[in-house]
Amino acid sequence: MGRVSKTIELFGVYKSKKIEAMFDTGAKNNFLPSIFKDGETIEELGFKEFFGTHSFFMANESITKGDIVQFNEIRIDNLKIKDPIFVILDQLVEDAIVGTKLMQDNQAIIRLGEDTVLFR
Repeated sequence: MGRVSKTIELFGVYKSKKIEAMFDTGAKNNFLPSIFKDGETIEELGFKEFFGTHSFFMANESITKGDIVQFNEIRIDNLKIKDPIFVILDQLVEDAIVGTKLMQDNQAIIRLGEDTVLFR
């Protein structure tokens, strides 16, 4: 498993926010905390749609519940991804985790030695 970080911009219904995202090849889903490190909340950005609360297996093999929500868009460099889905986890330490599904769907190339992620 490998992971690198990069600034992304998350577009909600009310406003957008630039956050540092960890690109984690060990995570399938995308994750956000309910409150970002600067104190701003998910509700202040405004998510587009709520899909319900589901259980997820975490890396430490524990099970936790998270809300599944959809935002308008995320931008990573010049790449625009419409209607991204994220799982909201209260105990998340990072401001965002981008998982393998989004990376594979958008042909990401991760260079661990250089701490970079590129999209074709």
